[in-house]
Amino acid sequence: MQKTRIALLLLTVALAGCSGILQEDSTAPADGIEESGTEVPPTQTEQTATQATATPDPADIDSDNDGLSNAREQKLSTDPNNSDTDEDGLSDGAELNTHGTDPTIADTDGDGLSDGAELNTHGTDPTIADTDGDGLSDGAELNTHGTDPTLVDTDGDGLADDAELNKHGTNPRANDTDSDGLNDDRELDLRTDASDSDTDDDGLPDGAEVDMTDRFPGADPLQKDIFVEVDYKSRLSRSVIRDMTDEFEQAPIENPDGSSGIDLHIDHDDNLRCEDASGYIRDQIRYGCKSGGKTVTSPDNAGYYYIQIVSTVKRPGNAMSNGGLAVDSVAFVELASDEATGHIFMHELGHLLDIYDPGVDSRERGYSEYPSVMNYLSPDDSLGYARSDWKDINRSVQRVPGTTEREIIDQSNEQE
Repeated sequence: MQKTRIALLLLTVALAGCSGILQEDSTAPADGIEESGTEVPPTQTEQTATQATATPDPADIDSDNDGLSNAREQKLSTDPNNSDTDEDGLSDGAELNTHGTDPTIADTDGDGLSDGAELNTHGTDPTIADTDGDGLSDGAELNTHGTDPTLVDTDGDGLADDAELNKHGTNPRANDTDSDGLNDDRELDLRTDASDSDTDDDGLPDGAEVDMTDRFPGADPLQKDIFVEVDYKSRLSRSVIRDMTDEFEQAPIENPDGSSGIDLHIDHDDNLRCEDASGYIRDQIRYGCKSGGKTVTSPDNAGYYYIQIVSTVKRPGNAMSNGGLAVDSVAFVELASDEATGHIFMHELGHLLDIYDPGVDSRERGYSEYPSVMNYLSPDDSLGYARSDWKDINRSVQRVPGTTEREIIDQSNEQE
């Protein structure tokens, strides 16, 4: 009995001890958890350890710092280790995100210029081969033609660069290709040749014929014109002038406008007053005068042939003459009857127009063989030239008498 009580006592003590252990375990907080049940923040050491072991997302890596991730560059076939894959002066990211160009092609639009050069140097569009839309690629304008790829009409003459090069044959860098005083667009309107300063080959530049109406009244750049200044003791009669102009109008010479003939313009300028109006000695003009006796051997207006109608023409003793004389760029006509004066006038004008046909100033060929006023056997009232003479005249009028074409153009510009 006593042993039984002792055993129960020991059992009771043992059970009480176990109960205390269980109660202690149930009330103690777990690691990192406060008694209230909230999470305990990790220590600084734990945070550093966590960051050190974190792995970056491959999708965010940009090895060449060009604004494109490596993963995207792989899809685009660009080089993730080269910020400018095509080496055109633009980063891959800028080409894709800003300029709309191809980062794998140095010349996106294929115009012969790199994308970087177009944007940073030339101011052209790297996505359009012909920035100004004039029919010429940007590269061709800069490298071949020397025109401005940002301007349709580089020289501002009213014609597109492409049209000048491929249609009109004019210079797209010069608004007046032939330097005749007319810009190219105006010449097309007038139907003159913008690449030829003297379309009708009459010795007068197109610009002078069109704009210098005071100096060249009635001139036409599409028909040959001859202007003659006459200083005179007595004027030519109207009937003689009409017959002379008719002779030139019927000339067998073709003009650019499809017509034939030459327009002869006679300008009676100064009335001569001096007593001895002309003289000739030792192949030099000694006298030639205007009012007051002023010596003159050239016209007042550049571009004119020059003739003096005088009382007497003095010549060397053995010189043949029909009453006139031509020396260099001036001719003298001795005053006679209307018909005779007109005859001598046309003969001396022929000399100024460089007629060289055999028989000139000669009686060696009959008039029927050489029917020209240049033949000494021609009738005193004849005014006509032979067909061979017109060939010489047509060649001769292509030069400007007494001056240069450039001087006439410069004078034209001064008047504007």
